Amino acid sequence: MPTHQELTSLGLLDSPFEDCEEWELAQWLINNVNQRATDEFLKLQLLTMSFKTRTCMRPSYQSNHTFMKIVDSLMTSPEWRCELVYTNGDVKDIRHDQGDDEGHTINGKEMELWVCNPVTCIRELIGNPAFNGNIAYAPEKVYTDCHGTTRWYDEMWTGDWWWETQVST
Repeated sequence: MPTHQELTSLGLLDSPFEDCEEWELAQWLINNVNQRATDEFLKLQLLTMSFKTRTCMRPSYQSNHTFMKIVDSLMTSPEWRCELVYTNGDVKDIRHDQGDDEGHTINGKEMELWVCNPVTCIRELIGNPAFNGNIAYAPEKVYTDCHGTTRWYDEMWTGDWWWETQVST
């Protein structure tokens, strides 16, 4: 979960939570407590009692169900799925070496390959307010000196490939 400071800097101050304290409680509950214990905690009378001159806060969510509805309304990432792929081994299987029947290997493995729709991923990145003003759409030539003689390469948009690709079209 993003920190309260990150939400504030993105203009999403405490939303969908009432205030900073409620946000911090939500973060703590998600990171440290299971759903049953969250529900029990939110029903405690302690949250509504007053101690001397202090009153305890009562969050806007009174059950795990309403709490999780708020958490589920927060930004999410694109859906990832796991595909199983089989890799060829690095040892040639001589038992199958008959004529043109080549390419058989042993010591191959079945491995997980996690994939995501690239268009959905790019939409999420471009639409994410955390990156507002920090995404480069055009190439730039960056120099380390005021005379423009020494190039600086540190991001993809400062490289020659991006410059040549976008400028040529």
